[in-house]
Amino acid sequence: MDRLVAGADASLALVQHFLEHAPVASAVVSGAAHGCVFTNAAFRRISADAEAYAGIGDPIADALPAEARDDVNALLDRVRRDGVAAYHARIGLLWLCDAWPVVEEGGRLDYLVVTLRRAQRREVTRIRHRAITERLLLTALREQDQARRADNARARAVFLAETSRRLGGSFELATAYATVATVALPVPGAWSIVDVDQATGAWRRLAIAHPDRTKEGLAGELDGHWSPAPGDPMGAPLIAQSRVSTIVASDTETVLTGAAHGPDNLRILRALGLGSLLVVPLLAHERLRGAITFVNPIGAAPYTSDDVVLAEDLAARCANLLDGARRYDDGRLARIGADTARDDAEHANEAKGTALTSMSHELRTPLNAILGYTELLTLGIKGPVSADQTEALSRIRRAGMHLLGLINDVLRVARLRESQARFLITDAPVSEVLDAAGYMVAPLAVAQRLELARVPSPSTLFMHADRDKVLQILLNLLANAIRFTAPGGRVILAATPVDRRRTESAPPLSLPTAALPVQLTVSDTGRGIAPDQLQAIFEPFVQVGARLAGKDEGTGLGLAISRDLARGMGGDLTVESTLGVGSTFTLTVPSVMVV
Repeated sequence: MDRLVAGADASLALVQHFLEHAPVASAVVSGAAHGCVFTNAAFRRISADAEAYAGIGDPIADALPAEARDDVNALLDRVRRDGVAAYHARIGLLWLCDAWPVVEEGGRLDYLVVTLRRAQRREVTRIRHRAITERLLLTALREQDQARRADNARARAVFLAETSRRLGGSFELATAYATVATVALPVPGAWSIVDVDQATGAWRRLAIAHPDRTKEGLAGELDGHWSPAPGDPMGAPLIAQSRVSTIVASDTETVLTGAAHGPDNLRILRALGLGSLLVVPLLAHERLRGAITFVNPIGAAPYTSDDVVLAEDLAARCANLLDGARRYDDGRLARIGADTARDDAEHANEAKGTALTSMSHELRTPLNAILGYTELLTLGIKGPVSADQTEALSRIRRAGMHLLGLINDVLRVARLRESQARFLITDAPVSEVLDAAGYMVAPLAVAQRLELARVPSPSTLFMHADRDKVLQILLNLLANAIRFTAPGGRVILAATPVDRRRTESAPPLSLPTAALPVQLTVSDTGRGIAPDQLQAIFEPFVQVGARLAGKDEGTGLGLAISRDLARGMGGDLTVESTLGVGSTFTLTVPSVMVV
């Protein structure tokens, strides 16, 4: 036994001596980090030449030149992982490496034997040439790929521009539908199936535009007989919830069977030839307007990511067109409805005006006869009358005149609403019109024990309006103010030119300017008008003030007539009021400043 052990030790020593002095650089490594277990003299010389050093236990890569470390680690990792030896593996440009595993009994792999040798000059040259060739080839391939991508991008831009031109042809909804139905990917024989949303919430499938003229008749047979249904494996129902583009490339026959809804439709679809499908949502302003199913011909190449991007771009343009056309159509219908309603209102107004005019004329004829006979009786034409009879006849005449005034007001409103009122527009001094109005209502103010104030206005201020119509409006406003202001109150009549170019940061212009408006105001300290009644008082037959004052005189036509007259002259009549404080009515008419 001792002789066997001694013999084994002698053999091991002989092997180690051989490896130590072998001309080939050799090493034994262990573990995942490839730590050195043994390195011979030739290996250590390589380390010394590379100014690198790795002792026992250090990773072998530390003993190699820097340019070879990554390559040797990758090689040893592969040999350890696969358990397969590697020979003549290139490490950097100058080295060749062999590595093989040492498998112990039981199949355990722990050690790797590594040899390293410098490549021959011819081999180095060949390696360098191959590396240069590989780089040139890769560069050429990259440039070719970039050129192909550039060509594809140009072709895509031209295709999208042409499609956009077609899609931008019209906002008419029917035309938009017909145009979108023709959109397809730029593949020979490709076509599409378009579904759009409806106001009812259901989907509508547009008529199919097939590129093959011989199949147009078949496609036409589906129109109106093939509609999307919930659960369909294609079209809008497929992406209604996810709103994500979906490729249907496999088992197209099953898809057709599930979406055909009948043997006749299935027969037609098979005849049309459906290859792979790409269903893309039609989204506009985050609203799903439908879906477009791009159809490739049978046998065409599968859809790529570039195809999906292009399809989504097309779908976005189609969705914007459909959204714009839908809004345009909604607006057109709304305009038609508004025009119809306006025409109906105008006809109703005309009918009402005609009825009022006719009624007024019919009432005035007998009323004039009554007033005429009353006058004759009062004058004693039909015989002497007593004092009591004269008083009764006077009351009849006053009541008749009041009724005649009401009838005339009704007739005036009817004429205004029928645009029959005539205006004599002239340049009249504002102060003159205000003075005339003040003089005419002064007795009423005195009788009501009110203060009537007249604010002076510039003598150079002229209004460009119908003087008599303005005076009529002011008289009506002043009469209402006096009527609904308690004794001891105040009524103010004023006129103020308005400079529309005035701002908070700049003073009004002092130069004379033509065509500026003037505001004629009538203010009082009466009981005021509730905010919710401020617009109602300008409607015919509304007597808000009369109800507040406990009076029921008049027809409630005065303010309606006054505002119509103001607007007929290019102005307006407005009011501001506070309950318990008073009201201010503002008549705005064009004016001129005369120097």
